[in-house]
Amino acid sequence: MKKVYLSTALMFLAGFSFAQMQSLESLKHIEPQTENSNVRPISLANDRAEGDVIITDDFSNFANWNIPADANGNQWDLLTATPSSVTNYIGTMASSTAANGFAFFNGIDLLLNATTTPFGVQDALLEYVPTINCTGIPGVTLEFEQRHRAFNSDTTWLEVSGDGGTNWTAFALNAELASNSNTEQNTKTVNISNVAGNSANVKIRFRWTGGDDQATGAGYGWFVDDLKVFESWDYESALVTSKYRMGVSGTVFLGGLDYHMIPLSQTAPIEFSGEILSNGGMVQTGSNLSVDISGAGTFSSVSPSSDIAIGATDSFAVANAFTPTAIGTYNVVMMANQTNPDHDLTNNVFNTSFEVTDYIYARDNGVDNGSISNVSSNPNLELSIGNLMEVFADGKVGAMEIVVSDAATNVGQSIYGRIFKYDANITDYVEVAITDDYIITADDIQGAPIRLYVNDGPYNVSAGDDLLVLAAHYGGTDEVEFATAQQVADGSVRGITADNSQFTLTSPSAIMVRLAMTDFTGVDEAEVSTITVGQNVPNPFNTTAKVAYTLNENANVSLNVVDLTGKVVATYNQGSQNAGNHTINLNADNLSNGVYFYTFTAGEYSVTKRMVVSK
Repeated sequence: MKKVYLSTALMFLAGFSFAQMQSLESLKHIEPQTENSNVRPISLANDRAEGDVIITDDFSNFANWNIPADANGNQWDLLTATPSSVTNYIGTMASSTAANGFAFFNGIDLLLNATTTPFGVQDALLEYVPTINCTGIPGVTLEFEQRHRAFNSDTTWLEVSGDGGTNWTAFALNAELASNSNTEQNTKTVNISNVAGNSANVKIRFRWTGGDDQATGAGYGWFVDDLKVFESWDYESALVTSKYRMGVSGTVFLGGLDYHMIPLSQTAPIEFSGEILSNGGMVQTGSNLSVDISGAGTFSSVSPSSDIAIGATDSFAVANAFTPTAIGTYNVVMMANQTNPDHDLTNNVFNTSFEVTDYIYARDNGVDNGSISNVSSNPNLELSIGNLMEVFADGKVGAMEIVVSDAATNVGQSIYGRIFKYDANITDYVEVAITDDYIITADDIQGAPIRLYVNDGPYNVSAGDDLLVLAAHYGGTDEVEFATAQQVADGSVRGITADNSQFTLTSPSAIMVRLAMTDFTGVDEAEVSTITVGQNVPNPFNTTAKVAYTLNENANVSLNVVDLTGKVVATYNQGSQNAGNHTINLNADNLSNGVYFYTFTAGEYSVTKRMVVSK
């Protein structure tokens, strides 16, 4: 099959040439989740009560939609079934009424067929033909179901006109999705009051744009279905972005960085911030952002309050920072609040967690969300790629940990780890530590991290050091695929190509490469940690999930699953197991939706991880 790469988008910062690039075929795919929305055929209404429907359209009547070709002949399709050529890349449309029709812009076929059928820049419109009457309705909300997977420079837009199509206002959609991350099947809600409110001549259209690079332009595609326009609820807010960062006031990375595994020796003040959207038909008064932490430690704080105008977004920063002081898992709940009761609290909350560890230091959240094998300017050649990390206290790096994807082509190939440190005197990163080569085995593609010891280690680090922690491979026809996790800040994922050119990714995902900040010299690995446990995959899950773990010595292994109250809801007894890599399958048949924790015990050592069941 033809290999397709993400595009090169150059930027220049601190002497670097940066690029946005990833391998297309190295991706994983999540199962679609069907959205259960109540829809009905297109209708016009003179509703005046909040939440009342103005129009709906379930795409059963294609005559309601106009799909003009753009200047290069690209256009949307109106379909009743997902094309078989795209399912390996973006899956199957799983909207509530997909069987009776939906719209789809097919970007992946442009890329796959580019050798025989070159394509041009895409600027394709999907236009809703009827005019919508919103007279006497100041607050108007639009909702639709979609399926989308982000890739390179493709953009997705909702455009609304309040004067019958003469002037249009664009609403950017899916900008929060990282390139090459998992496909999103969900319902999008957009407050269009500032354009459609009190207008008798509202027009709606969707727009897809993409580039014309024959290897890296276009994108995967975008499905749209089940349009609904309704009168906004008076009081409705949404937490649209949420961040927790260490090193906000430091000099390594402007605004700080997120870390999901933090050695106790490296803990530092964590600051919380977010953006709240006023999604209702009234001004959202007394809006603020609160944070509550439970688990290995507790913490609560709230931001100053302010009023948010209809359709506007405002930024909030929690008043106090939190510094964890004990080893364990910390559960974080960030919430958007306001004076009046919020109609829908499900979009007000962001849940996450981080772990304070003995010595593992990681940017990734432990959830394998995709992979990267190379960049478009460097096909089949050696690549190093990883994350920026800040050192908050003097310490030692004895080893690195790298997670690879489950691709069978990884087996038998060599990888190694590299550490660079920023040198202000030459305004560049300098290599300061490296590991030996390691040949990937079949057990290594099960999700457990591969530990590589630093040559002549440990490497001593000092507070304030700016490190670039890289996983590296030697290229080849099927390059090694390094696992990626959650989306992180632009510029915080960087790499080096075979010609020693340095680049950074835009809209990146964290590379699953970590530091082991302890001295392994003269210490047998089993004495440091009997068991290493990976994150359950997938997470969240609805039926079964797999957990990979590694025993550094023979041990009796058991696993307990507990709910948020501490009640044991499942137990797995694995008995005596030999040293090496193992996996276990978790079953959710008897579990309700929610957050759980699973604890592996191997001999006298235990490790706890967080998981989510979503049915």
